Amino acid sequence: MVTKILPTQKILVIANDAGGAEIIAAYIKQHAHKNNFCAYLAGPAMRVFHREQILFKRLPADKKEIAKLLEKNMDAKFALLGTGWMTSIELDVLREFKRLGIKTVVYLESWNNYRERFGYPERGWRGNLPDEIWAGDEYSFVLAKKYFSKTLIRLIPNQYFVNIICRYKKEKVSSTSPLSILFLSDPVAGMENLLEDILARVSETQKPSSLRIRFHPSDNRKRYDKIIQKYKGIMSVQKSREKDIVWD
Repeated sequence: MVTKILPTQKILVIANDAGGAEIIAAYIKQHAHKNNFCAYLAGPAMRVFHREQILFKRLPADKKEIAKLLEKNMDAKFALLGTGWMTSIELDVLREFKRLGIKTVVYLESWNNYRERFGYPERGWRGNLPDEIWAGDEYSFVLAKKYFSKTLIRLIPNQYFVNIICRYKKEKVSSTSPLSILFLSDPVAGMENLLEDILARVSETQKPSSLRIRFHPSDNRKRYDKIIQKYKGIMSVQKSREKDIVWD
């Protein structure tokens, strides 16, 4: 059954990782006029909501306290959660929601490790899947349909992306190089091979290019040093320190 957003209904929000928090925060600001969002956060998600000036409470670290908190919010129409594959916080809360019989919705914020976010390859990992999964764009939607064929998948446009594009156009940001590439790093394995493949292909062209690496908050800023050194003199590769992706 498709979740219908009704006026003044209470939506319980749980987030820990920054990626999911960014998308959920943008969604909340877009729908705050017609919904009562009650957010409980931990980790990097708190910085995101603080920056966006969205009210929240700290999610307890103790599992028993979390269970008590959720039991006090049984009147919520559904729970909206972020996902994280590097920590189990959101998955643990999702399991508790399912135990209590609270409707669960998970908003995907990336394009990789979809099954791993729910416990794969452990036996019975499909038992951790929520009632609904929201995908922010067409690519994410197709992947989610592929991996979770028996779960309701909804395409809910990623307002965080929309906001970035609008700000970029408003600020009229211009690159020093018309052929610059922004590489969004991720702490998952295999990113080194992807970066080297991009550099190898671009370096074969006759057009001058530069590449800028934007690191994930959990990333190792030295992981690409050997690759950068390998292409020194062939391409300009820089490490970004910008807090705002718009200025990358």
